[in-house]
Amino acid sequence: MYGNIESLFNKTKVQSVTDDLTKLNNRRYLNNHYQRYFLLANRLKINLFLILIDLDKFKRINDNYGHHKGDEVLQKIGQVIKDTVRESDIKIRIGGDEFVILLFGQQESDTQKTAQHILDRITALEFISDSDEVFHIRASVGISTNIIKHGEQKKNYKMHFQEMIKEADQAMYYSKENIEKITIYTDKIKTFK
Repeated sequence: MYGNIESLFNKTKVQSVTDDLTKLNNRRYLNNHYQRYFLLANRLKINLFLILIDLDKFKRINDNYGHHKGDEVLQKIGQVIKDTVRESDIKIRIGGDEFVILLFGQQESDTQKTAQHILDRITALEFISDSDEVFHIRASVGISTNIIKHGEQKKNYKMHFQEMIKEADQAMYYSKENIEKITIYTDKIKTFK
């Protein structure tokens, strides 16, 4: 009897931090764990990058093709993310059409390559509407890091994870507004196509 209760408790615990649609972690998971990951990266003095992905004009997919097609898009994006990043990276659907990936111990150039690979795979996806119309999705990406750069030799680290989220969000909107698809917010805005 106690084994069944424990099993049910563990299953419920996992379900409470898992997005039903994409099977990625959800916002609750991020809210419960982000500070731990952030402080650990700072304490160990390792790079932590946050990739924020926002699907462009996603509402049009729901409006034009139906919510079931929107769900299909989200599921496939979740699969692209799972298939592209390392098992140890934290993959989260934070809501709607936004995704966050936390990458530990990577260099900026590797993070940019990872983001570009995800973006290329998203752009290559083909979807078919109920009326057999083929459509595609695009995304904008913002990247931030826990590192504050002060010269080549010395690294300082941000004090709050919320700073990283805000900077990734700013970088993502910069990507959307400037038709750049990947923007990195480090000590200055850098864009990549």
